[in-house]
Amino acid sequence: GVAAGAESFLSFVRPSSMQQAGNLIGLPWDDLFNVLENPDQLNPEWIKENEATLIQQLKILCGTLQVKTEFLKISQVALSVDEATFAVGQLVAYEPEAVSRLPLADEVVTSLACSLRRGWEIHHGVGKFAANALTVLVTCESAEKKLRTKAC
Repeated sequence: GVAAGAESFLSFVRPSSMQQAGNLIGLPWDDLFNVLENPDQLNPEWIKENEATLIQQLKILCGTLQVKTEFLKISQVALSVDEATFAVGQLVAYEPEAVSRLPLADEVVTSLACSLRRGWEIHHGVGKFAANALTVLVTCESAEKKLRTKAC
């Protein structure tokens, strides 16, 4: 379930990310994955209310998506990239306008582009999920124009 997905993701990112991003343990990963798996709960108000935490989580997720290609041969890394693609892609696909206004929106697009390029090496669904999220962003007329252009 959701908790298992978050736990699996965290089991890989915890050691290196704690050094890079501070105290990961205090971030409510289960809350994020619960909302992502029930996207009817995902709305601009939720993003605004959880923005500070979401930004910290997105920093870690985006870093995961930018992993070097040679590390994708490690099954735990590939699984983490798959799960991070789901998390970032789900946010963008369901709330492209709100995500486009976050301070690290540019990083989100860069990271999804990395997942689009490298995701095929994990599973065709990873690349397709990233492509879909970027397509939704590009076609969302209310999203930031600069970001829509970058997502092309």
